[in-house]
Amino acid sequence: MFTLELMEPLKRIADYNPLNRTTSACQGEIANGQSAQWFWHGWLTRWLALLALIACIVMLTSDWWLPAIGHWLARPTQVAPVDAIVVLGGRYPYRDQHAIDLYQQGMGQEIWRTGPVELPAGRLVQRARQLAREQGVPEEAYFVLESYSTWDDGQQIAALARERQTRSVLIVTDWAHSRRALCVIGRHLAGSEVTVLYDYPRDLAIHPDNWWRDGYGREAVLTELGKMGFYALRYGTLPSGC
Repeated sequence: MFTLELMEPLKRIADYNPLNRTTSACQGEIANGQSAQWFWHGWLTRWLALLALIACIVMLTSDWWLPAIGHWLARPTQVAPVDAIVVLGGRYPYRDQHAIDLYQQGMGQEIWRTGPVELPAGRLVQRARQLAREQGVPEEAYFVLESYSTWDDGQQIAALARERQTRSVLIVTDWAHSRRALCVIGRHLAGSEVTVLYDYPRDLAIHPDNWWRDGYGREAVLTELGKMGFYALRYGTLPSGC
């Protein structure tokens, strides 16, 4: 009896193998690693599936939301006789020619043209003035407003409207630019009784219903959306209020 009790601890010592504990620990770590791997694999799979679903929805509904962006940017046109036709600087000579055509149709008594006056950028304003002169617009009916941005346009238009006691203007710019431009001009003319109308040149085949099919159209719309965000942060001209 005594001998058996004495031999029991020796038997346990003889049976002890440290590799058994190490093997168990390694097996536990492997199991945990596999669980973590399966977790991240499942998480990634679910997110990829969600992104694929979103991409499919975007593609299937693009015929709705792409034109909606274009029509949101494009303000309704309205043409009627006004005191001054205002050409916003850019896209020479198309905006300028459209303003001259409107002037020749009797839609305005004067043409105001915004844009840089310092060289070399000022050369476009000089060309625009010459183009108008060649088509019969009198020198005294043509005014240059020094401007380097749409925000400057609004300031200069409001200042000249007060100086000349102008009661109505017809803004000529591209349709993608119209929302931001009219928003800024309306803000600077706030409190006045100046009526603001708008029209755009038709030289391009790009319009709100197909702008994404053309490189220039995509650039114009995406650039304009970015500038609207910048103006909202810089000047507080929120698109929802324009």
